[in-house]
Amino acid sequence: MNRPHEGAIPFQALEREFFRLIKDVFQAPAEPALTPADEPFAPPVDVFETPEGTLILVDLPGVDASRVEITAEGGVLTIKGTRPADGPADPSRRHRERPTGPFVRQVPLTREVDLDAARAEGRDGVLTIRLPRPPARQPRTIPIRTG
Repeated sequence: MNRPHEGAIPFQALEREFFRLIKDVFQAPAEPALTPADEPFAPPVDVFETPEGTLILVDLPGVDASRVEITAEGGVLTIKGTRPADGPADPSRRHRERPTGPFVRQVPLTREVDLDAARAEGRDGVLTIRLPRPPARQPRTIPIRTG
């Protein structure tokens, strides 16, 4: 009986290619790891819809209001800024969970708001943004001309 690959090890070429790929992956030059300061983080946000408008609470402990920018465009509110690093600059830091560096958070505005009357206030590490509803449009009587 004659076998198709008699005398050859089946899948030998596949095996060589597999081990070449493994070798390439583990011997490839490692890219530098990103640190928390290199990539933006998103602070936690609570959004409330009230009869008066939209209330947004953003946790930003340790962030000065001068480092925060709030913009609204195309039905999206964007909050961005920078949280400075604190603590000693000692590289022997054992553990870090509190992100530092740039942050960005976008909140879709699902209802119409009056951006001219919007207010923001920072207190105790919480940024409070109040976006009131636009004034109700008053009904108007349209006179009918005869004639």
